[in-house]
Amino acid sequence: MKIKHTLIIFISILISACGGGSSSDNTTPTPTPAPTPAPQPTVNLNGPNSSVYTSVEYEISWTSSNTTSCNAEGSWSGEKSLSGQETFSNAQAGIYTYTLECTGNGGSSASDTVDVTVENNTGTYYRTLTTTDGEVREFIVYVPESASVLQNVPVVFVIHGTGSNGQEFYDHPEKWTPKADAEGFIAVYPTALVHCHFVDGQEMSKTKWASGNLGESDTQLGGLPLCTNERLAKDMEFFDEMVDILRTDYSINDRRIYVTGNSNGAGMGLRLAAERSDIFAAVAVNAGSQSSFLDNVTATRPMSIMVTVGTNDNQFAQAINASVPIPIEESLINSIENIIQPALDVHALDTLYEYSESSIGDAMTGEFLFSISTMGNNNSLRFVIIEGFPHSYSRKLVAPHWDFLKEQSLP
Repeated sequence: MKIKHTLIIFISILISACGGGSSSDNTTPTPTPAPTPAPQPTVNLNGPNSSVYTSVEYEISWTSSNTTSCNAEGSWSGEKSLSGQETFSNAQAGIYTYTLECTGNGGSSASDTVDVTVENNTGTYYRTLTTTDGEVREFIVYVPESASVLQNVPVVFVIHGTGSNGQEFYDHPEKWTPKADAEGFIAVYPTALVHCHFVDGQEMSKTKWASGNLGESDTQLGGLPLCTNERLAKDMEFFDEMVDILRTDYSINDRRIYVTGNSNGAGMGLRLAAERSDIFAAVAVNAGSQSSFLDNVTATRPMSIMVTVGTNDNQFAQAINASVPIPIEESLINSIENIIQPALDVHALDTLYEYSESSIGDAMTGEFLFSISTMGNNNSLRFVIIEGFPHSYSRKLVAPHWDFLKEQSLP
């Protein structure tokens, strides 16, 4: 019987080894859990709710979550904190795009973008500044709607004559203010200070620009002596500071700053042409001439100039010993050469000229064009006499003056 028991045990062991038997373990192994995905990064960028004006500060702020680094693109750049704020101001009008892209732990990223519209502050602005002599100076800045979103806007300084002011030029409904609307440039109307001075021995107190003659004692050369204790205004400093303000507060084109003016304002414009030719691109003036007292000045950049005079200008006729109407003919050069010569010298132009006749509207014109530079420059002086025009600044001068100015720019 011992052999039988041994056989049974052997068979049981064999069955167990082959996986048989009701006591085997069929439990499925527990799978390893999948890793939890990293949270997705988010970015939220915020800017002004409406457009802002040039040179006015505005804020860009941002927050992010599940991020490890952020970088700026577009109108800003560089690595940024995961949340924060920055302040900006722009001197140029336009649309500025700010983009922020942030990266998370898992390598994924998120971004957000804000566009900020910067506009020129349109309208009429009565501005003041104080020169180093303590004088408070006044000027009007007119920014038309047509220039609101433009970059590099041209500027025209409109300079009044003796006894007038910037407001009178600004107010005229058919002169430079409507032209600024149509062409999209900024018009600036400065006002001269009142000076007590002598004209032909007579004392008078009127607004007058320090164009070169004022304050000079040699009346034979056109000097206008000041009254006792009268102080000459720092007009050149005034114009320098106005330009600085325009550059800071408005989106102007530094290469296209122009001057126009009448009578004493024309003389001031021609002084600016002589002494600030690195700032002003061109000058177009009426019924005035460059002071003989600027004869030792040489323009750092000889510029192109347009001077117009009317045949019915009594003051100009007196200056050349003629009567009105002044004839439109080439022989007029004999009477005007002494008046033109100072400007030709300052701007390095030869006395050779071309004469032609044409018209402005229905008014006949005679033009003397001096275009031969003694220094190899490309500048010129156009002296134009216009039929029927008086000493005052006619509205009909705006178009030809602007047509001349807009073609000129600093290099």
